Amino acid sequence: MAASPLPLSQSRIDIIVGARLVTALKARMVTKADLGRHLGQPAEAVEQFCRGEVRIGPARLLVICELLNVSVGWFFAE
Repeated sequence: MAASPLPLSQSRIDIIVGARLVTALKARMVTKADLGRHLGQPAEAVEQFCRGEVRIGPARLLVICELLNVSVGWFFAE
């Protein structure tokens, strides 16, 4: 049986970036609530980023990278 397709609003890369975000948050001991406050977003928005349900735009990704002290490329490295 083939895997079910992702919803149109969700892509494989969104899921990868979200998983990398979770990894970086844990490594830096930054909570999702802390990140939400830093971004001016509710915690639920951060949860959606982490699950890959909502795409992280480039400007927001730069802010996240600065906070977590990682490069943009880190989110896309395999």
